[in-house]
Amino acid sequence: MAATATAGAAEEALMLKASEEAAEQAKLLGDAFGFVAEHRFYLRKAIEQEDLETVLKHSLSLANELRSSKLTPQNYYKLYAVVFWELQHLAAFVQDTERHGWSLEEVYEIVQYEGNALPRLYLLVTVGMVRMLAPDQSPDEILEDL
Repeated sequence: MAATATAGAAEEALMLKASEEAAEQAKLLGDAFGFVAEHRFYLRKAIEQEDLETVLKHSLSLANELRSSKLTPQNYYKLYAVVFWELQHLAAFVQDTERHGWSLEEVYEIVQYEGNALPRLYLLVTVGMVRMLAPDQSPDEILEDL
């Protein structure tokens, strides 16, 4: 009887810990989604205003949110999917060089100076993909750089 009570208490403690971890994950993901929503708003506003520097600033902020190591893989993927979707708006804006007045090479060069590796990599891949699809660009040169 005492063994059953001890096992029940241990099981209850595990369930309580799992519940606390799920609540913590929900809070972390909610905070991250809130941050992403804020920067998504400013990113889209900067795109409307055709301000490349501000677009890149908010894109870096979005990509920087992916530096989290506290999220579970499932929650990290949810965050990644939202950030990736927003980076497609960056790609569409960067592709229209007449709209912002910068060449693709210049935009790619600007992105290379981001200090943090992960956000820089996401933006390099995004802008590099746009450069590779441009008719006057050499994909081999860009792939070599990445």
